[in-house]
Amino acid sequence: MEQTLEVCELEVLTLSGVALDFAVADCLDRKPRVNLESHGRVWRGVMETAGEYCDLPRYSSSWAAGGPVVEECRVSLEVASQVPAKYLAKVPGRGEIYIAADARPLVAAMRAVVRSRSGPMVRVPKALQEYARK
Repeated sequence: MEQTLEVCELEVLTLSGVALDFAVADCLDRKPRVNLESHGRVWRGVMETAGEYCDLPRYSSSWAAGGPVVEECRVSLEVASQVPAKYLAKVPGRGEIYIAADARPLVAAMRAVVRSRSGPMVRVPKALQEYARK
């Protein structure tokens, strides 16, 4: 069942999991929502497609979902030799390059995409706050 949820503002570079997937869908205008499963404890992301809701794609963990976004947003990925995070993702936009880093290339790429479109902070449902890195 769909809930009316409080939102919170989080730093894009701390997002992961369903919170990051939600932010990606939101910045791509894919109308994401968060539903509370019937037993009241599990949050899952959904998005509207052709008037119906489907599970939110796992942009940050599935190349099948995230790969087309990497291509569409012209993300370049490189192995970072001097950065502990391992992968750097760069997205061109609005006269500058947006950079994000992580040990997982898709997470770095999706953070860079969100930063390029939404800025350094993003609003997500508060229920997803636990999916931000501490």
